[in-house]
Amino acid sequence: MQSHAPKTVQRNCARCGQTFDAPMRDVKRGRGTFCSLHCANNRGSKHHAPNVSCALCGRAFFLSPSRHRISKSGLFFCCRSHKDAAQRLGGIKAIQPAHYGTGDGSNAYRALAFSLFPLRCIQCGYKRFPAVLQVHHKDGDRNNNEASNLEIRCPTCHAEEHFIKRTKPAVELAGVEPAASTLPR
Repeated sequence: MQSHAPKTVQRNCARCGQTFDAPMRDVKRGRGTFCSLHCANNRGSKHHAPNVSCALCGRAFFLSPSRHRISKSGLFFCCRSHKDAAQRLGGIKAIQPAHYGTGDGSNAYRALAFSLFPLRCIQCGYKRFPAVLQVHHKDGDRNNNEASNLEIRCPTCHAEEHFIKRTKPAVELAGVEPAASTLPR
């Protein structure tokens, strides 16, 4: 009678050190190093020593060398919310865009128009989500913020208005008449 090789082999778990019988087929395939799924799933990963600290909160954390090299400012953040907070007004000036804090209040026309006119599109009457409404300058001059020059429009009507003004000479040369509903009032 021919003797067969054992189907299991005694091994020590790589995580907890407990002795267990590992199937020979797993050992031959380079597996069979953990006694249970629990040990395999909780084996842990390589923990690297922290090499940078968050520019916002100061928490130390590890950042791989490749991620270290791609930082434009040399500042590092432990999470996306800290990076976003640092880029907002009042955050870290080194990573804020150049135009931050340079506003002169010239966009106050939006608040003015919303306080003077009903919150609905003057052309189609849209009013479902007031936050999407836009303020249109009738004469096209964004510096002319007189109430008589402002009107509230939905994004679609606002885009159509500018499209018609931009393409009206080309449309007239081609002899095409836009639909009556798209003509400015």
